[in-house]
Amino acid sequence: MPLTLVLGPANSAKAGEVLGAFGAARRRGALLVVPTARDADAYSRELAAEGAVLGGSVVTFSGLAREIASRVGYQQTCVSELQRQRLLRRALERTELVTLAESASAPGFAAAALELIAELERSLISTGRFAQALNAWADGDEWRVRYGREIASIYRNYTRQLERLGRVDAELYAWRALDELRSAPGRWGATPVFFYGFDDLTPLERDAIETLARIAGAEVTVSLTYEPGRAALAARAEVVEELRALAERVLELPALDTHYDQPALHFLERRLFERTDERVDPGAAVRLLEAGGERTEVELVAAEVLELLRASVQAEEIAVVYRSLDGSAALIERVFDEFGIPVSIEREIPFAHTALGRGVLAMARCSLLAESSTHSALPALQRRRSSARPGGCWVFHISARRPCSIVTSSSTRTRWRHWCDRWRSSRSSESRCRGQSWCSCSRS
Repeated sequence: MPLTLVLGPANSAKAGEVLGAFGAARRRGALLVVPTARDADAYSRELAAEGAVLGGSVVTFSGLAREIASRVGYQQTCVSELQRQRLLRRALERTELVTLAESASAPGFAAAALELIAELERSLISTGRFAQALNAWADGDEWRVRYGREIASIYRNYTRQLERLGRVDAELYAWRALDELRSAPGRWGATPVFFYGFDDLTPLERDAIETLARIAGAEVTVSLTYEPGRAALAARAEVVEELRALAERVLELPALDTHYDQPALHFLERRLFERTDERVDPGAAVRLLEAGGERTEVELVAAEVLELLRASVQAEEIAVVYRSLDGSAALIERVFDEFGIPVSIEREIPFAHTALGRGVLAMARCSLLAESSTHSALPALQRRRSSARPGGCWVFHISARRPCSIVTSSSTRTRWRHWCDRWRSSRSSESRCRGQSWCSCSRS
């Protein structure tokens, strides 16, 4: 089966070409591979709205890897993201860091190390090859030698932790599933695969495309935003040319201005990073807002969003982009709430800053701390239901062995005194961590 490569600039109807072909192939169990889980959900909904509800699946690349593994019988256990972080933490503890000691103390070091390891694994660069490359880069420089040795040690110790557990991470899982498919290509069958929405393709993703199309004989379609000679798209030239050599059919779509409400946006897309003296009037397509403070800035943005909503623009079609949400998320959420605007913000918050977290921590104080702390924690538990409707109740899952108990606020103190006494009596025994324990707390 052929590899079809669909190329073209933004808004050149690539979506219609790829999604139309996917829709036609759904009854054959086609797979649409998209970059993120959010993309998968969005395209699933979009296709369902168009009536395409039978056959086919929309998956991420990791979902494709799992499908390949299932068909070829590869059953290695893959660690979760949390397990992966814990493995890296162990690897760092077993690595003597001197040159990197100060960097390793920073909060983002572990995340950066994991991203480096993932990139190395996606490119199938072994620990030995990586160490050799760093040694060649050092070229005898003492500081570089130490730096390279420590970086290589982190990668090596991480892989040893995986080997010790007898497990793999997501990248190794995909590579080995593809290796199994290369050994038994007939197990894939004739399922068509469509790749859409990717800005770039990693070596691992490119290997999957080649394996499916050239070795397994599957019908594979890949769409990339690319146009020869465009400065903004030049970084993708290597990937495009690599796939062009494998493709039986290359469809190059021309630029269109049909989908642009504002001519300035079309001009920006066509001239981005290009040397040109041509200018166009942006009109209302680009606006500059100036504010006297952070809150005022958010209020100006909220007012613009509110105006769009009143003009019947769907909320999910509006995006507010910040360089970082670390110090701004709470303010944005508060101001948008005051304006009556529904908002979805991706951010991490401390567990103790949530109503559930405060309730759980109060229960922990009841069970584990001294009598004086118990008295101060019980009011915190009772306050957790202050926003509930009158007559509402709490559901406390006291033990993994007992059914959930539904109690009202009038009996909460008595019940919790009983359980606190039992927890305190178990603190000196070896079974305190294996016996009764609080598991969850929710309002019903």
